[in-house]
Amino acid sequence: MIIPAGSKQIASLQARVLIPHRCEHCGHTYGHVADLKAEGTGRSPLWLNPEGARERARNEALEGMEKLIKSNQDPVACPACHRLSAALVAALKGQARDNAITAPIFGALMSLGFAWLASTPQRGVLASLLGLSIVPLLGSFFVSLYYGLKVRGVSTDMDLAKAGHKPLERVELTGEEYAQIAEAGFALLDEEPAETGDPA
Repeated sequence: MIIPAGSKQIASLQARVLIPHRCEHCGHTYGHVADLKAEGTGRSPLWLNPEGARERARNEALEGMEKLIKSNQDPVACPACHRLSAALVAALKGQARDNAITAPIFGALMSLGFAWLASTPQRGVLASLLGLSIVPLLGSFFVSLYYGLKVRGVSTDMDLAKAGHKPLERVELTGEEYAQIAEAGFALLDEEPAETGDPA
């Protein structure tokens, strides 16, 4: 039997932020709106400092929000020249490449599972499963091919809408507005205070 030795506080923070961009192709300045959520935890050993645990949870949630903003790779194109940044192209290629690699591994594991079931007498002679084991392999091959083609299709001039990405809200920025926001890294548009609570 496990006896609790303290309490744990969880903080949840939601924010709507404007992330600034300067197009590397045409120099246009704009921003896109992102809705982000971060969580943090704080512990109070022996229930001695619950307020300190809540504060640590809030601080961890704030740090998590800052990391989300800095690492944001939302698919957004320049509203002036409609081109993507090199960093975004690299991120999209990486996502498609990871999916292309993962699909055949998953398919092979499923096929091995089917084959194992078919060869296990105590679970019934399921010889038909051995034939079915080729299905996930073929399926994963086509999925891998699909994502492989997506990797080839990613470029600075790709159409995000045709590629299945939802349009994001963009805001035109003057050079002065961009400079002010870029200095901080983002502009806070709306924020829900970090709510903390002891999980059930």
